[in-house]
Amino acid sequence: MKKMSVISVIVNRSFAFVKGNRPTNSKAVTAKMKSIEEYGLLSPITVVDGEQVITSGGHLVDLNGKDIPDSQSVNYYAVLDGQHRLIAYIKLGLNLNDLVITEPLNVDMSIAALIAEMNICTTTWKGTDYMAAPAMTLSKTNDVFEFAVQLRSKG
Repeated sequence: MKKMSVISVIVNRSFAFVKGNRPTNSKAVTAKMKSIEEYGLLSPITVVDGEQVITSGGHLVDLNGKDIPDSQSVNYYAVLDGQHRLIAYIKLGLNLNDLVITEPLNVDMSIAALIAEMNICTTTWKGTDYMAAPAMTLSKTNDVFEFAVQLRSKG
């Protein structure tokens, strides 16, 4: 594993989610908003450069779940852990320039494995969440996967 170094970088990137990661839950966002209002952001948002997701065979979606063309991945940070915290932070109208982000500490793991492991340690994934994990690495659009993601987002 690499050592963590704290640096300050000014990069004009937006945030995106990895396609196939579980959707945000409004109750969890509301709870995070209350926590952030009371205590501030307690842990950083874990991200990678968007192009790393594409290189690993994945794809990006915007914060509303709409596909982002692979060619635009250089304009985004892909959130691996902290989707609910990020949405809560935005809904509270807080300055994104003050948001603390970090890269994953283990650079040897795949993007899908990182997302799964980070989420196992917080809120246990359900069967439908595991269903999508391998599909995050599909290099081509798959109609069955697209349909499964739609169904899962409906609860």
